[in-house]
Amino acid sequence: GEDSIPAGSTTLEPLEPKEGYNVVFVDSTEDIEAHWRYDKVLTEEEMKVAGKTDVTDGEYVQDDELIIVESPSMLHTWNHETHVWELDSTKFNTYKNMMYSKISDARTNMVNGGIMFEETKLIKGRDSDITHANTVYTFFKDGLILSTEWKFSNGLTEIVSTLERMKTIYFAICSISSNAYDYEIVMRREIYAMTEADYTSLLAYDVATRWGEVALTTTSST
Repeated sequence: GEDSIPAGSTTLEPLEPKEGYNVVFVDSTEDIEAHWRYDKVLTEEEMKVAGKTDVTDGEYVQDDELIIVESPSMLHTWNHETHVWELDSTKFNTYKNMMYSKISDARTNMVNGGIMFEETKLIKGRDSDITHANTVYTFFKDGLILSTEWKFSNGLTEIVSTLERMKTIYFAICSISSNAYDYEIVMRREIYAMTEADYTSLLAYDVATRWGEVALTTTSST
């Protein structure tokens, strides 16, 4: 059967164990007699050099030596024929699209999370916030109300009794969304302008850090 002991393996004296080697029984054939032999235990690298296991990306065998080439970045793909890491256009463009999504998320977070108005009052720039502020502002402007209790997003309240004060609050709320879109446009243009030659800059682009820089620059210039 398949699990039967090879003929002669029990009558021939096995070799003594040897570190780094397996003791293997070789059955007899027409050309050789049955015998025990040492088979060297190959390392993973030696297995690859011997062709017993496949090399992986970034590896190739040359002159019986395993050569390992580090990948320049996650955007590169290994060419098994030329043994060179090549910038992958598909990966590059996919990464760009991921950055666009992160920038859009930053804009959404700013609009939904809001900003501090006059240091202590949280205002948000969602469509519902803008619509509500516009309604109250319009009521003031049309003389339908003379005062109202305005509630900020963090729970603070204020009695608003003039059109100018309501206008200040309304415009501040509107500016959140418009500023967020402005920042997004600036950063999208920066990503769009990057070519494959700029892949290191693309990989180093930190959306959160850059968002703060753009916001600071925009605020300083207004």
